[in-house]
This record gives sequence, C-alpha cells and structure tokens, in this order.
Amino acid sequence: IDEKYQVRQRVEAAGAAAAAKAGEIDEQYKVREKVEATREKLVSKTKELDAQYGISDAVSAAAKAATLKAGALFSKFEAPAAGKNDIAAPPPNAELPAVEK
Repeated sequence: IDEKYQVRQRVEAAGAAAAAKAGEIDEQYKVREKVEATREKLVSKTKELDAQYGISDAVSAAAKAATLKAGALFSKFEAPAAGKNDIAAPPPNAELPAVEK
C-alpha cells in the first residue's frame, strides 16, 4: 500500500510543511518569546507568594507532622504471626490516639 500510494512520503511532507508553517507563525507573532516571558513571570510570582506566605514551609511541616502521627498510630498495632493474617489487628486493650482537629 505504501509503495502504491506513497503514504510515508506524503505524511513526512505534510509534517515538514506543518513545522515550517508553525515556524513562520512563531516568527511573525513571537509566540515562543511571549510564552517564555509569561513562564518567567509565573515562576517569579510563585516564588514571591511562597516567600510571603511560607507555603512550602507550611506544607513541609504538615507532611512531617502527618508522617509522625501515622508512625505513632501504626506503632500501637502488633504485627500478625507469620502465616496467620495479612492484616495486623490492634491488641484488645490498645487505645487509639485522639484525633486533633
């Protein structure tokens, strides 16, 4: 089929023509330059807001606190005996930690 209809050559030619047209549009309207300038402004504003409100620090602290609480909760459960269960159950007298709001 490819030999008869030259599908590959036609697709390659269409791709090259599309790339050339995209280059012309970019050159005429400065699309890449505008996108890059907008990206730089966005990154700058994001850093500014992070510094102002401490977003990264707050998220990091919350993640660390959640990890510590999860570790404390799971340490209260005993591991099952080998081959007994796949899921660990808390001992009958285990108290669950209070949930903070």
